[in-house]
Amino acid sequence: MGGTFAQATAIGALPVPIIAIASPHPVCPCFSDPDSRNLNRLRLISFRLARMRGYDTFWMAEHHFQPDRTELIPNLLRWRCMCAASPRTSRSACGFNIVAMWHPLRLAEDYAMADILTGGRVIFGVGRGYHTREVETFGAPQIDQNANREMFEEGVEVLFKAFEGKPFSHQGKYYTIPPEVPYRGYTLKEITLVPAPERLPVECWQPIQSDSERAFDFMAKYGISGVIGRRRRGRPDSRYRQHAIAIIAA
Repeated sequence: MGGTFAQATAIGALPVPIIAIASPHPVCPCFSDPDSRNLNRLRLISFRLARMRGYDTFWMAEHHFQPDRTELIPNLLRWRCMCAASPRTSRSACGFNIVAMWHPLRLAEDYAMADILTGGRVIFGVGRGYHTREVETFGAPQIDQNANREMFEEGVEVLFKAFEGKPFSHQGKYYTIPPEVPYRGYTLKEITLVPAPERLPVECWQPIQSDSERAFDFMAKYGISGVIGRRRRGRPDSRYRQHAIAIIAA
């Protein structure tokens, strides 16, 4: 999905929505070019053609350090703010912000600013990442999948606390927010995201990869919607339906 359009199909009326992503359908032809600036200009042209071609949302992938690929957008929220000057563009969706590669407060700040500057035309997305070259280079765990999952889940918890725009604190395995430091005559105990997103609750999407109950429970807890690729084997959307029904019945 790295900068191309993807046709999405809604699956059922669930308390947490899910979409299935088909094969990428580029508006403009994508080509290999040693100059990444040309490819990003092509992305921008494609994005601005979205409304003309009847697309509602432009999904983009976060990737880093990829001279051998065409996925060249390391900061999806900043890229979307650049496009905000054109009011006739489609919405854009972050597919996905790799939580472990960001401090969650910094990511929350960036999303809040993008939400305000674009008038709500950016959709938030979170993921765990899968490229060791990217995640491990930023000092986060990828090879250790248990640690990767723990850091992702804790980071998302911090994100949704911060999105509320209220004073909060967090003490976890990976993050202590805020640090108890002296500040203007008192010890810091809480911190507030300023500015907070204008639109609450934050619309958030996550890829479904493992089909595990832990993942489904986690998504339901925060109201995160699910994305699955149609090329995947099996029927994870059916398992998602079953789990959603169980949540309603509980």
